[in-house]
Amino acid sequence: MGKKGGVSAILDGISRRLEEAFPGVKLYGDQAVEQGLTPPAFFLRVLSPSRVPELGGRYRALNPFDIQYFPAVPGSNAELLEVAEQLMDILETVELEGALVRGTGRSYRLEEGILHFFVSYNLCGRRETVRDPGMESAAVNTGVKEDRDGKEDG
Repeated sequence: MGKKGGVSAILDGISRRLEEAFPGVKLYGDQAVEQGLTPPAFFLRVLSPSRVPELGGRYRALNPFDIQYFPAVPGSNAELLEVAEQLMDILETVELEGALVRGTGRSYRLEEGILHFFVSYNLCGRRETVRDPGMESAAVNTGVKEDRDGKEDG
């Protein structure tokens, strides 16, 4: 990944999609919760990112998110359901460094008057490995070992 990769870049992609689809609706991240939210609003929450190692120094980065929506009218299930259906389409892909990344596991639930929309953006990467210059070449002796008396061991 380039200069800004991983979770931060995905959050930027999600934010761009939401700003395009819901102009005028505020977006909040972790830092803004203490100050309170002004509905209607989205709160972008990173869940538990992880990396799964694969062969050849590769890995799969799992990046799950909970995008919470606080409706303009408290308790409006109709508004929450409408936004949830829109998010299914809007967050199918996000742009990351000029490429589209597909969201997986898209689902939602309504809980205490708030929409929780879940989506993961999983990426593949390769870990940079430092080559040990001492391992560039190695001599292997495949001859038959002789004992002290000059006889072959065997």
